[in-house]
Amino acid sequence: MCETVLIVPSSRSEVSSMHGASSGEVAEPLGPDSLAWRYCGDWRVLLLLGRVGYLQLMYPPLSAGVIDHSAFYAEPWDRVLRSLPAIAGLVYDGPAAARTAHRVRDLHAPVEGIDHRGVPYRALDPRVFFWAFATITENVITVIDAFDHRMGPAEREAFYQEMVRCWRQFGLGTREVPADYPAFRRYFDRMCEEELELTPAARRFRDVFNRPGISAQPWVPARLWRLVAPLAALPRALSVVALPPALRRVLGHQPTAVQKSVFWVTRTLVRLGWPLLPRGWRYMERARVAFSRLDG
Repeated sequence: MCETVLIVPSSRSEVSSMHGASSGEVAEPLGPDSLAWRYCGDWRVLLLLGRVGYLQLMYPPLSAGVIDHSAFYAEPWDRVLRSLPAIAGLVYDGPAAARTAHRVRDLHAPVEGIDHRGVPYRALDPRVFFWAFATITENVITVIDAFDHRMGPAEREAFYQEMVRCWRQFGLGTREVPADYPAFRRYFDRMCEEELELTPAARRFRDVFNRPGISAQPWVPARLWRLVAPLAALPRALSVVALPPALRRVLGHQPTAVQKSVFWVTRTLVRLGWPLLPRGWRYMERARVAFSRLDG
């Protein structure tokens, strides 16, 4: 367990709003009538992939974990690209979702060490693990708000409770989990304001994200990477505009007029065009497999 409290309630009232379930609680898998099935496997969640990268890598324990236990400097996108399919499995794997969660959890068991501040960290500290999960949960809401429709309070609450059910499958308890969406929003905003910083991993990620041509991804040939790297201007503009203001200040990212225009044009085009695509084109493979399983 980390020797410092990395995620703490901001007040007594916040303490009372935390779930109190034990780590032994079993959650029923989500089904096709859930909002999570509708949204979590949607390809549009990748539009703000850079935003998720910053949210995760600006948290010191996660920053240290990816530097110490992965080929992060050679593959700076690897952490985020591996996170999203794992969460999709919690949503779409049905009765096998708990096994998927346990596999993801157990892969992180050896991840521990000392972060750049000299503070011990452990990936399976529920406070650390939940922040990584929270960034993906919040990102889905942000994507749907921007590129589909503005979610109302009831829909936000329903989706959040579904994601809490997914979280329970890890078996890490829910002591750190806000009980409802308003409490989750307060927790998320406080983390951005007080806990996130320009860590070594975030600095590296910012350099690659701002100048994608400087580092070819291992799974893309160098010549091809030089050709496609300029296309990173689109996800960079989308992510910078969508970043929480507190993170933009730390990163030194202030959206330009051009980036704001790119964001709003992309938002309009995606909102209008996405419903016209066949369902199979709109969803990731894990979601398509789940839909096919239901279709017999």
